[in-house]
Amino acid sequence: MNQFKVCFHVSKLEDWPVALKNINNFINDISDESEFDIKVVANSAGVLILTNELRSELEPTMKKLSDKGVIFEFCNNALNLYKIDKKLVFDWAKVVKAGITEIVRLQELGFSYIKP
Repeated sequence: MNQFKVCFHVSKLEDWPVALKNINNFINDISDESEFDIKVVANSAGVLILTNELRSELEPTMKKLSDKGVIFEFCNNALNLYKIDKKLVFDWAKVVKAGITEIVRLQELGFSYIKP
């Protein structure tokens, strides 16, 4: 069975709805024939989902994806830049030291890069 390794990069708050739709569509398309390793890396203004009213709208979808194995990662540098307390990061997500470094690391590991 194939395993797709994909990194979705979210660097703008307004990109979250499209990113989540892309991820759902991708999983639905491949689920019968392949496994997946999907990571969503949020940096820059993408971390603002944690303090924006969009959070309550999108969090259920994000949690469902997390339950399916999608890993959400938030950039510590961006959290510091926007003065967002790490306690606001979803308990099912993680904080990475630097989002850009994480994206490069994932690409070195063979992850496809998607920028919604």
